[in-house]
Amino acid sequence: MNEVPKEWEMFSDEGDTAVTAMMQEIKDALKSKPLLEIRKLLKQRIDEIAKEHAEVYDTDVREIIVSRLTKWACQANGLKIGFELDLDYWDL
Repeated sequence: MNEVPKEWEMFSDEGDTAVTAMMQEIKDALKSKPLLEIRKLLKQRIDEIAKEHAEVYDTDVREIIVSRLTKWACQANGLKIGFELDLDYWDL
């Protein structure tokens, strides 16, 4: 799986850093946890980040997160490249 990006379209460097840390945790969890648990973890972490960085709920940010998560989930679970898991699937 690829490196975790550092840019997430957040309004501040601190927001980007918070999302990067969350995505690293989720990327690591994808190696050993089922997608249902990943979805729950994602929701918990996004809600935590939103307490200080509400822009994590912005469409641009969520779409970047979904795109990266889908790619990683496909790699981790042997799914065909091009398989789409949308905003609804990730509960964003």
